[in-house]
Amino acid sequence: MPIYMCDGLSANLLAEKYKVIQVHCLDHARRQFLDLQSSFPSETAYILEKLGQVYYADRKAKQLQLNPTDRMKYHQKHSAKVKEELGHWMMKGLASGDIEKNGPLGGAVNYMLKRWTELNEFMHTPGVPVSNAECERTI
Repeated sequence: MPIYMCDGLSANLLAEKYKVIQVHCLDHARRQFLDLQSSFPSETAYILEKLGQVYYADRKAKQLQLNPTDRMKYHQKHSAKVKEELGHWMMKGLASGDIEKNGPLGGAVNYMLKRWTELNEFMHTPGVPVSNAECERTI
């Protein structure tokens, strides 16, 4: 099946209409936390550090010139635990009230959690990129 990557806007969701593997770009989720750094410095530092580990693993996989299946396995080994820790941290923050679910940080966290499966597809399907930023720059 074709891989269809987009941001998380509902207008871009095609998986129910077409036979595609629906994935979301991690950059779109990450940007929301970048925009909140001055208001939530410690929280965004943690989130961005964890996401940075995923991007580092992706750069390393590219440097190693791994084929799509080996790249996916590399992410399973190096990114899965990081993403799991981040997901638990975000859910715990929302549940405890440390992250106000209706505030700006809560909005960014909820955006990511709502799209968690699609944002992590690069660890489950060979050839799925972490980001579509390169494609967007080309366009």
